[in-house]
Amino acid sequence: MKTLECGGFGMRESRIYIASGLCQDFAARIAGTLAGQRGFLLIDAKVEALHPHLKLESLPGLSLAGGEACKTLQVADRVLSAMAAADLDRDSTLIVVGGGSLGDLGGLVASLFLRGIDLIQVPSSLLSMVDSSVGGKTAVNLKEGKNLVGTFWPAKEVWIDTDLVSSLSATEFRSGMGEVLKIAIGLCPELFALLSAGIPDLHDSSRLAEIIALSLSAKISVVEDDPRELGSRRLLNLGHSLGHALECASNFTTPHGEAVVQGIFYALDLSEKLGEITSADATACRSLLRSFGYDAAKLPDLEELRGYLQRDKKMRAGQLGAVLPSGRGQSLVRSMSIDEFIGLASA
Repeated sequence: MKTLECGGFGMRESRIYIASGLCQDFAARIAGTLAGQRGFLLIDAKVEALHPHLKLESLPGLSLAGGEACKTLQVADRVLSAMAAADLDRDSTLIVVGGGSLGDLGGLVASLFLRGIDLIQVPSSLLSMVDSSVGGKTAVNLKEGKNLVGTFWPAKEVWIDTDLVSSLSATEFRSGMGEVLKIAIGLCPELFALLSAGIPDLHDSSRLAEIIALSLSAKISVVEDDPRELGSRRLLNLGHSLGHALECASNFTTPHGEAVVQGIFYALDLSEKLGEITSADATACRSLLRSFGYDAAKLPDLEELRGYLQRDKKMRAGQLGAVLPSGRGQSLVRSMSIDEFIGLASA
């Protein structure tokens, strides 16, 4: 078992456990962790059907459809009401089993209920394992844009069972790889080198655990340095400004990881035009993306995305903090207006 810790929030650290079969005896693990305190299980209905052992009759809970459709204030209200009806107290724990979207929703309601209760994240998708389950970000969407309502509320524990990846569809697995590649290109030279050496068998539990641990270690290093995303943590948003806009414009039919990869291709073009990355390094980054089956797609007219970009969380004083790759496993933040961000596409 691999164990990591993530702190920096002025609260207790998150402990992250990574292992094959970690949740095999889920009921016993939950019972031991709760130690007689109350719990509430929020679980993705699809995950529940695929992995019946993750459904606990011993706990009150709610089964929801995952995906971006669950990330609304209306669904949050439904979950909070169910938690209140279960007579939870401030010593209770919310256990969230699902992908990144349900994890975002669950984190938000855990932070709000009784002004905050303990949270355990059990990510079921590759995307949530390598990124969203760790770092404390929570959110729901508004019609005006993605993740516009949220809090910082780190999980007490994160249980990453690599066996759950075997049930992912090809689309879900591919979306998760988008976040792995984001870390490799923007933050982690070691991961970049590992993936560039040849496509590993990511369905091998030990290799997958290595990839997840490298991805999370790179993320943890910036989260601990900048827990509230005022500085270096913004580097985790490589590909996300354009990616989120593409997701919103598609009414969330474009998977998150796919949209992020298109944002990375665009960021590489911008970075090369601005002289922030050498042509050799930009080419190596594009080659890595293409080796995993991605390629730059034809983008819509970026003027049509202006509204989403203007409401991006990284806007400060009219300037977008654009994350640009600057090397193999390196990136930087460059402030620019939306006009500059869009205009460079046709320069």
